[in-house]
Amino acid sequence: GSFKLNVISSSPVQVEELNENKSIVLAGKWETKSQSAGGSHLCDSWDENPQFQVRGAEGCEFQVRLTRRVEQWAKVNKLDPVGAMIGFYIFEGDAPGQTVDLRPGQPRPPALFTPEFLPVNEVSMAIDLPAAGHPYVIVPCTFGQGKEGPFLLEVTCEHGFQFERLRKAQPSDKEGGEDGEGGGGRRDSTTFD
Repeated sequence: GSFKLNVISSSPVQVEELNENKSIVLAGKWETKSQSAGGSHLCDSWDENPQFQVRGAEGCEFQVRLTRRVEQWAKVNKLDPVGAMIGFYIFEGDAPGQTVDLRPGQPRPPALFTPEFLPVNEVSMAIDLPAAGHPYVIVPCTFGQGKEGPFLLEVTCEHGFQFERLRKAQPSDKEGGEDGEGGGGRRDSTTFD
């Protein structure tokens, strides 16, 4: 049937039809109390950032977009515009459901994409992720550590894919984790076919 879409907002809104593309958006938050505001690779706390995994049904081009709402970040941006810059890294994962080890002193995994941090509220990148079914890990972050606030991470692709938030393995997970893979950790996932 037919429908009418009304959008009511106090800010300007741009609405675009996604056509046949498939898109998944997951919400996240950087906060110090949950140790998820780690900052960029220049910070010792880089490993604390949230990590997300995408696996395509086919190797293809993915559009990755990181956004944050202007009004929710206005104060942080005013106090420290450089530290509050946003970006994301993309790594090739080792196994489905596993986070990338970004702790200081560990060998740094090669990044497929390294951000140019910008003082904006939206950054996006089209990237070819060629291996079907292979996990790729996205690490959104601010330039400086301890910058708190919510964000949205969106992945769009013309083919089916899985996109999930990864949870770091806890010590009890490593002894025979929930998923039976010995430390893979917990996941929140969404699949688009």
